[in-house]
Amino acid sequence: MKKRSPLFDLFKIVLLFGGIWLLVIIVLKLLPEDIKASWSKTAEALKVSIEQEEKIGKSIIESMQENNSAYFINNNPVADSAINIIKLRLLENLGPTDYNYKLYLVDDTQINAFTLPGGHIVIFKGLIDFSDSPEEVAAVLAHEMGHVEERHVVKKLVKEFGLTIIFSVATGGDAVLIGELLQTTMSGVFDRKQEAEADQFALELLERSSIN
Repeated sequence: MKKRSPLFDLFKIVLLFGGIWLLVIIVLKLLPEDIKASWSKTAEALKVSIEQEEKIGKSIIESMQENNSAYFINNNPVADSAINIIKLRLLENLGPTDYNYKLYLVDDTQINAFTLPGGHIVIFKGLIDFSDSPEEVAAVLAHEMGHVEERHVVKKLVKEFGLTIIFSVATGGDAVLIGELLQTTMSGVFDRKQEAEADQFALELLERSSIN
């Protein structure tokens, strides 16, 4: 029986992989521009380190305090106790995380909570007053933690402002720019896919935490 030449087998392998590569290129070219743009922004967001995220979040919190745009009541023992019980319950069941979560309670009647870069989560007193049970607050907090773990916040900021500006804030941006970042994060507008991911994350975390 005549043996096949190794060069012939090598040629077939090269031809196969070349065909696969060509197919991938064609598929990418046919993708809608919004999907390709989204992938590009996601790749850029991943260049922002967790440490840089934390610095940006801290800068925004300090700006809120300095400009009196928020009155934090974290020194209230009752409020601290209630929020921390919920936080610890969720963190115990969160699993490995790169983030050191910090929660801030704001004396404001808005029924709202929002996430800042680096695991900083701001909760308005209005949300606490509106909720009928600690479980409802836990559900909102779990949802915000989903945005953190999926890095939705930094992806949103990179999309809105670009990577260069994000890096500049991480190394000490000006007050005006930090204020713009705050307004963007407070808006809480994520795309439907991101909201669905945060909802799914929250549901699974609440189940693991035995929270109804």
